[in-house]
Amino acid sequence: KLAEGSELARSMGDMNALPAEPAVQAFLAAGWGDVWTKRGEGPGWTFPSDYPASRIDYIFATPALAEAFVSIEVPRTLASDHRPVIAEIDLTRLP
Repeated sequence: KLAEGSELARSMGDMNALPAEPAVQAFLAAGWGDVWTKRGEGPGWTFPSDYPASRIDYIFATPALAEAFVSIEVPRTLASDHRPVIAEIDLTRLP
């Protein structure tokens, strides 16, 4: 119901959940794409920022929008306790 009636929706941020946990699995079961698994390289760990060992920050997108993502990265920074997840969308790839 998160994006009911919308082909182009996304949800992103600190989910405080590992990939196998219910909060993440709910998005996947609803057909949303985990942009990191589609476009990212490596484990995508975001927490803690100084020595990351867990991926608990995500960008999820509906299938049509997920196809428009062309890159995603987790830059090294200590600006927060989490590392940011930065993605690029190519608007010409939207339906």
